[in-house]
Amino acid sequence: MWATFADSNEPHDIIAFTATFELNGIPKCSIVLPMGRRTIDQQPATGHALTSSLRTTGGYASKVFVYIQVTTAQTPDAERWPTHPILVFEGYVTGVGYRKSRGQAQLVYHVRHWLIDLAYGSALSQHSHPSNPADFLMNSVHPIRGMGGALNPGAQASFLPYSLQINLSSDALEEDMWLHDEGILEWLLRISEEDQLDIERLETNLDVDLQDLDEPGTSMRRALLRMRGGLGYVPLRLDMENDAQLEQVADSIMRFLEVQSQASFSSVTMWDKLIRHFAPSLAFSIVPRVTSAYPIPFVAGLRWPWQYIKAHEYTVIDAGARLERVLLGVALMGTRNTFYGGNLNFGTPQERSLGGWFSPRGITDGMILMKNAPFWMNNLIMQDAYGARSINHGGPRGSSINPGAGVPPTRPLPVEFRDTQIDLMDRYAKTLYVWEMLKGRRGQIAGKLRFDIAPGSTVRVQGTSEHSLLGIMGTDAFTQDLFATVTSVTISVNGQNNTAGTSFQLDHLRSYTENFLPGHSLIRPPLWRDFWRGAPLVDDAVPGHRGLPMPAAANRVIAAGAGGPGALAAQQATAGDSDGAQNEFSIESPPASSPAGRPAGGGYNTDILEAQESFDDTVTDIEQGGGA
Repeated sequence: MWATFADSNEPHDIIAFTATFELNGIPKCSIVLPMGRRTIDQQPATGHALTSSLRTTGGYASKVFVYIQVTTAQTPDAERWPTHPILVFEGYVTGVGYRKSRGQAQLVYHVRHWLIDLAYGSALSQHSHPSNPADFLMNSVHPIRGMGGALNPGAQASFLPYSLQINLSSDALEEDMWLHDEGILEWLLRISEEDQLDIERLETNLDVDLQDLDEPGTSMRRALLRMRGGLGYVPLRLDMENDAQLEQVADSIMRFLEVQSQASFSSVTMWDKLIRHFAPSLAFSIVPRVTSAYPIPFVAGLRWPWQYIKAHEYTVIDAGARLERVLLGVALMGTRNTFYGGNLNFGTPQERSLGGWFSPRGITDGMILMKNAPFWMNNLIMQDAYGARSINHGGPRGSSINPGAGVPPTRPLPVEFRDTQIDLMDRYAKTLYVWEMLKGRRGQIAGKLRFDIAPGSTVRVQGTSEHSLLGIMGTDAFTQDLFATVTSVTISVNGQNNTAGTSFQLDHLRSYTENFLPGHSLIRPPLWRDFWRGAPLVDDAVPGHRGLPMPAAANRVIAAGAGGPGALAAQQATAGDSDGAQNEFSIESPPASSPAGRPAGGGYNTDILEAQESFDDTVTDIEQGGGA
């Protein structure tokens, strides 16, 4: 193990390191360097001189890269690791400390992932602290922008520009809301191009010289540019019952993003804006990896696992099985009947009611959980888009002076859009149901060193049995495997103790049988066309980097669906040997359960049962050396 600092390629040996990657979190790492004198020449360890010259500025001067190289015995069953060094962490040194315990003294470097570039300054200015008082932000320190973008020096100025308009198109929703040329990432990059803080006027008022500051948005842009996909990325493509109305949905999401930007961009960081505001409303999550980070169409309780953690690969497991409350269903409080214009042939006036609903089959008792619908779903029928039409319903009227003038608006009547709004709210309610149903099911598992599972991945954990029970292994209930969503990955390597391992924080734990029950799992995210099973932490060809192949029977289940709208996108390319699954909105047929926790045949969808058996066939193939 070694680390390099800043632009120097000189390796510095390290004793140990621990790195943690969390879903929707900025990874952190601690590096332990040797201290004291080397026995070979009595010279001080390099960490001493390095510490005295290191700058914890958050810039490139404080950059650190951590590498490991794995060597294994050349035996038939040995894992095949890359022969070259593997970059396992990249970030900035944020502080240096000392640790003394049991007669050992250590030099510890605390490091944050490069995503921290998004969490330093205000989302509108890397030089403005997010907690700057509003009296300062709205003072006449900054020139205001007029309608055409020109500066208006005579007006009272504001910190916020006149507009942070985003041009989110229907094509972006159909192709990729994140990476499209008219998508969210390009909008954020445009915001970071110009520092909204007027440095020249600050210099005049404060009588200081601030000309040596970095170019506007340097730190934010370098992080955002590394979020252009990566290994395992799948596009964010909205799924709708009626694709012809994508333009209206794009307008509503665009309005939501603009309102959020005007409301609080100055007082939060870019990272907070992504994680706290955009991700929950649009049902995506950010997956941090070593060299990239990207949003995923996340859903808790995805049915198809990315990786299989076998029994001999873990040494510690603590799996909770609490189900604190049973949910009958989830209802969204929204404006399902948001029709502008009273009774001018548009429908009914606006009223607030239950806008979305989901309750799985087979559950007849429990609590009803009510949540507010996201802003963009509540405002799909935008009043200002129908203002002219409400005044002059049916289009412009001709006159004797100007006969037949004008073209009637092309936007559909609000009543024509109602079914799309209901469909989107029902899908969002379904997403929330699985999240809320199993959010108390948490656990931990620790085992061998591995880099094939990133946070957010769905995993299957092999169960073990008592060998002496009935004299045959695999006949008691402990053989039942667990499925879970990985929310955190911690890598720990210690050269002094000759130990290396990986631990996972698991959420939404469910048994093998529960994984095929209604309300406990989903075959894909209800709001998105594509699903993301998982990805490795690194880009190198580490063991397991391809993930589990999708079972052919499972592909047929996804493609068949439950009679819902059209075929959707194939499983992501990182599935390795995937058959290119077509995923559909939903299919949930509860299997019966045998005493051993295995589904029994008869009376249920045959393909679902075949999919479960195919899981086992895949694992058997891997154990015999034929899989990923």
